[in-house]
Amino acid sequence: MSKIRVNNKWTVDKEAYTFHIANKNLMREAVSEKGNCKKLALLKDLTINLAWLNNENNEGDPPNMDAFRAMWADYYEWAKKTGIPLFERPWLEKSGHKLLALLRQDSAYFERIGGVMFYFIYNAQRWKGRGKSARLVVLKDAREWWSEEDKRGRTHDWIDNAWVCVINGYQKREFWTKSIDFIIDWIIEHKDSFVYADNYDPKKWFGGDKGALNMRVHAGES
Repeated sequence: MSKIRVNNKWTVDKEAYTFHIANKNLMREAVSEKGNCKKLALLKDLTINLAWLNNENNEGDPPNMDAFRAMWADYYEWAKKTGIPLFERPWLEKSGHKLLALLRQDSAYFERIGGVMFYFIYNAQRWKGRGKSARLVVLKDAREWWSEEDKRGRTHDWIDNAWVCVINGYQKREFWTKSIDFIIDWIIEHKDSFVYADNYDPKKWFGGDKGALNMRVHAGES
């Protein structure tokens, strides 16, 4: 049986290499060109092991994983009923599973996604019941907040390019508008299901003082 907790030393075995190197390289290529969101189609080739994102053996989870999994289940059920467009259909489910796996396995993603999530919770009154133009402002403000707070220079452009796809998609594609509305509405509606983890604080995100030694040891590939 494949182990649930992926080894963070990616030279140890094939599974660790697939999770930490092959999949992440594919994700980075998908957001390597600012504004070219058609490259997200590459995500159809992600390798997914469902054991990475589930607590099947009661091994334990980081905070909020039950809520994240419930959010994804509700969103994906909604997306299927709504009708996933042809462009997103080959990669949407794999991308959702990969993000859940990263939340569970990778502190750098867990911290940043959690921090951004609480940005929306704290700004709920700017979001709830507002129209598309007002919500677009909140999305752009969230991107600016993240950009100012994230001191991990090596990954900054990739994450920023992903933000560009989110914002452009919200503006131009109905499925993206409704999807982002669904997810942020869900987070705000279920805010009491989430706890604020200490390392959601940007000062404690991996890549600033935290993780500096690890990045030097692994030549920047962590």
